[in-house]
Amino acid sequence: MEQVLEKELLHGESTSWAALQDDHLQKDSTLNIKIAQALNLAQKDQVVVPRPDEVRDYLQNYPDIIDLIPSLCKKARKEFVLPAQLALELYRDPEIEYEYLTLYVRQQNYEAEILDKIDAISGEFDRALAGKAGWLIMATDLGSPR
Repeated sequence: MEQVLEKELLHGESTSWAALQDDHLQKDSTLNIKIAQALNLAQKDQVVVPRPDEVRDYLQNYPDIIDLIPSLCKKARKEFVLPAQLALELYRDPEIEYEYLTLYVRQQNYEAEILDKIDAISGEFDRALAGKAGWLIMATDLGSPR
């Protein structure tokens, strides 16, 4: 009798574990599709993603900001037309273990009000970012397009 119960328990755990694995794989697949769609939409707005693996890894850890990427990129591209470069990159703080996604604006020639424009666009997304685990900011490093 004990052997039968052990087999049922083991079989039940095995089935449950398999179901959990399938569910996890399905969620991962759905998440990867969602990330790919967001990055494709950003690229349609001519946003470069120099290190897509880093961005994907960050978004897998913080999926709550995925939906904000296309709208931020679209809004930024309307304000900063070509030849301005928009680049979605993972920023890593060199002094502490801290990272977040940044949409960088890079231009050949910078106008005096660039920071005001960036702040205005960023301000439109502050409420949507409130309470999110991930961070997405818009900034400039005052560099030339790469």
